[in-house]
Amino acid sequence: MKIKIVAGTSSEFSTKAQEVVDLYNELSGDPVKAKPNFIALENLFVAYPDGVKGGVIVNVFAPEFPNYGQIMFAAFEESEQGKGYLSATLKKLKPYLAKKSVQLVSVDLTEGLPSKIWKHLGFKHKGSINAHPQLLTKPMDQLFQGAEQLHPMVAMAKLARQNGVLPKGSMLEAALAIHETKRFGK
Repeated sequence: MKIKIVAGTSSEFSTKAQEVVDLYNELSGDPVKAKPNFIALENLFVAYPDGVKGGVIVNVFAPEFPNYGQIMFAAFEESEQGKGYLSATLKKLKPYLAKKSVQLVSVDLTEGLPSKIWKHLGFKHKGSINAHPQLLTKPMDQLFQGAEQLHPMVAMAKLARQNGVLPKGSMLEAALAIHETKRFGK
C-alpha cells in the first residue's frame, strides 16, 4: 500500500485536507462541525493511503514546540475502517516527520469518539492542550521534561496564573510545573 504525504504548502494539501475534515465531520456525529482555519501551512501535513478516501492531518507545534507533532484529524470512510489504513499511515508518517526532527506526541480527541484505537497505537496518556482533550505518547510532564524551548512559555504561564486564567492540564501549566520543579536548566 502506497502512503502519500503532502506538506501544507503543496497545492494538493487543501483538497485532501478538506476531504479528511469533511469525512471526520460526517463520521463524528457531532452537530457542531469542525471548521479548521489552516493558517500556518508550513506546519501542516496530510498523509493518506493512495486511492483511499480519508487520511490523517498533522500539525507541528511551531514555533513554540518545533519538534512535536499533533494529529488534528484522522478519518477514513466507514467501509475502509478496520483495514489497517490508520496504522499504515502512521507507520509511514513517523519516520517522515523524524527526518524533520519532529516526533508525533499527541492526538486531538473529540468527546464521545472511541479512543481505544489511539491507545493501541501508543497514545495512552490523557492530557489537554489549549483546553482540547488529548491522548499523549507520554504523560505531559515527562513529554516536555528537558525541553529548553519551553522557557518562553514559562513567562506566559506565570502571567496566566497571576491573572487566574491558567488552564488546568494545558501546555502552559505543564511548562510552569516543569520549570518550578527544576526539571530543566535555566
